[in-house]
Amino acid sequence: MFSTGIWRPHPQDTALGGTADITVFGGTEEDDYTTIEFKRALTTSDSYDNPLNKGNNTIIWAYGYSDDLNIQHSTRGYGTIVLD
Repeated sequence: MFSTGIWRPHPQDTALGGTADITVFGGTEEDDYTTIEFKRALTTSDSYDNPLNKGNNTIIWAYGYSDDLNIQHSTRGYGTIVLD
């Protein structure tokens, strides 16, 4: 999904003219934890995807109490992923 502002909507980037660049994905829920894994190229030709570079990469994340993507998330934040 791609954020078009601070609040909703967060449409699929394909709805904005982007491409579906995730090649493998999956997830599990166990107890109170959800794990999501995915794979994509470090750099895509999609203008809605930021390249992933060697070193620090800032990410944003959000989650909510429901699997419904139309409900506003309850928690959000940002962090850094370091790629060697």
